[in-house]
Formats: sequence, C-alpha cells, structure tokens
Amino acid sequence: QSASHGGSSAALISSEEEAAIVGEVAAPVLLPAKALGQTFVLRQAVAVKWSGEAGQAEEASFDAAVQRQGESLLLLGLGPMGHVGFTLKLEKGEVSFENRTGQVLPFAPDRMLLDVQRVYYPWLDPEEACRDCTRSGRRAGYLIEEEWVAGRLLRRRFESLSPAEAEGNQSTQPGIEVEYSGEIAFDGLPRDARLRDEGFGYEVELKTLGIDWID
Repeated sequence: QSASHGGSSAALISSEEEAAIVGEVAAPVLLPAKALGQTFVLRQAVAVKWSGEAGQAEEASFDAAVQRQGESLLLLGLGPMGHVGFTLKLEKGEVSFENRTGQVLPFAPDRMLLDVQRVYYPWLDPEEACRDCTRSGRRAGYLIEEEWVAGRLLRRRFESLSPAEAEGNQSTQPGIEVEYSGEIAFDGLPRDARLRDEGFGYEVELKTLGIDWID
C-alpha cells in the first residue's frame, strides 16, 4: 500500500495509519482491476452503518464515484459541492490511498475496494451462468454462492475458507451477504445493492445515480 501526499492544506492519513487505527491486519486478496471487463464511471449514493468502538451504532452517508478503466479501479468519496474527500486506487496490483477528510475512515482502504469488487465483479465462471438457479464455487479463498432469477443476480454470499476447509464446500466463518435490487442492470452491471459483513458488523447500501461508459 502507499499513500499519496498532495498539498499541505488538508489533513492526510496514510493507508498504514488507517489500517492500524481500525484494527485491520491482514490485507484482503483483491482481484485484478481488469477482471471486470466493462469500463465506466459509476455515480452512487452510499449509506454505511457499523458498530463503534463502544458498541454504539454509527452511520454515515456520502456520494461516491467508481471508475473502471485500463488497468485501474478507482473509488472517490465525495463531499459537499462534489469535492473529493478520499481517493482509493487499485492499479497493477498496487493500492494507493489519499484521505483529505481529516477523519479516520471506519474501514481499511483495501477492504473498501474489496467490497466494490464483491458487489460488481464477476466471481464465478460466466459461462456457467443461468437464468433461474443457485450456483456456487470457490475463488480467492472464498466459498461463493449466487442466486439468479429470470437472468438477474439477486443474491451473492461469500464465506472465507480456512486452509482446512479449502478442499470442501462448507465454511465455519462469518459470511458477507450481498443483496441486489433485481432491477435491470447496466449491460450486466448491477444497479442497487446492499452488502452486509457479518464478521466486521457493518452494512453498506449502494444506490446508483448514473453511469457513463468509457470507450
């Protein structure tokens, strides 16, 4: 990981500092940015709920932009008047992070990018897709299950596999559940979704405001 340091007028928090503060130790495994073939800029409204240090309920909402282009995946957290509050970028396997909000984000940078991939990236073989079925498979240390109805993805679940469980099809770990609205997608890209991480105790709701395709 690396942190970009621009001007000195804003408080910048490095990805290493962020990870230490929120208690993230092991970096999650990210898919290559190009694993999602479409290139676009996706504009979103994001609402996040999580448990604070003392167990109290916390929540935040903001607009965001997700850009997939070339060999990069970019996530921008936007503040009032569209100003960029934080920037997260995955490019050629490297993650860079810049935080200009002056506040510690509740989640480590790598985990935020992984959640974007959990929602939008293909995780199971597209050639085995179906119109009405529940299918499962393993990838990147996860047991993954998807529910499809009328050719639309409605649910996706991730369960971490320990080394002892990697050869089987069951996990004893808390899961990550993604529920989709089922509305017509943008060229296969889901519109609205809700992600719930049972292990870390947070929920992210994503509502699509618009999309611009990149040639």
